Amino acid sequence: MTARDLITATLRSIRVLGVGDTLLAEDANDAFDRLNDWLDGLALERLTIYYVARTVTPLAASTPSYTIGTGGVINIVRPTQIEFAGLIQDPSAPVPFEQGIEVWTDQRWQQCPNKTLTSTYAQAIYYDHNWNAGLGLVYVWPIPTIGTTQLVIYTPSALREFATLDTAYTFPPGYRRYLRTNFAAEIASEYGKQLTGDQVAAARHAKGQVKRANIRPVEARVDAALVHSSDYFDWRTGDWRGGYGR
Repeated sequence: MTARDLITATLRSIRVLGVGDTLLAEDANDAFDRLNDWLDGLALERLTIYYVARTVTPLAASTPSYTIGTGGVINIVRPTQIEFAGLIQDPSAPVPFEQGIEVWTDQRWQQCPNKTLTSTYAQAIYYDHNWNAGLGLVYVWPIPTIGTTQLVIYTPSALREFATLDTAYTFPPGYRRYLRTNFAAEIASEYGKQLTGDQVAAARHAKGQVKRANIRPVEARVDAALVHSSDYFDWRTGDWRGGYGR
């Protein structure tokens, strides 16, 4: 699907274009800008994001922070959040081991008494969301004194904006309907149109389907001391069942 296809279908659905009408260049360019504005905003809606990207970055010795964003040291689209982080201590090992490390909140970073502490390996990162020419900063703590480790981050990969009107893209199941019906809700008022009740319901239903499909189970955590070694712990529900027939 191209942006032109999506715009044409959307304008027909809100009765700006009739069947067989040609999309004028002026309307195409204006709607294209509105479409990318809307897609930009979707990056803030976590459940519209279907993919979590894994990015590996070598850590340099005595380097406290790394830029993140398009063109940065961590060269990915600037994420709204980092969901998980890991450290590979020996990338040259036959089977590199990725050890999870903490992703600190703003409060945790603010309360850190020694932000320039050094050590062999990093134990945590902090994502500074400050906007500097499109880049944020990722701080590592403690600052590693060796240059042989790798940082791994997992970030939600939002829908990309359309590059041109005629660049073709593919989407997971449900997204074509979601984009068409919800973009119609976004743009209708600019053309002096109002969605029908059926169109509003379709937009809500399509968005709900996409968001439900993007829900991922989260493991419930429990202190190991509270669960006997012979017990079975269900991470989906947080329940445990005693062993030996209990």
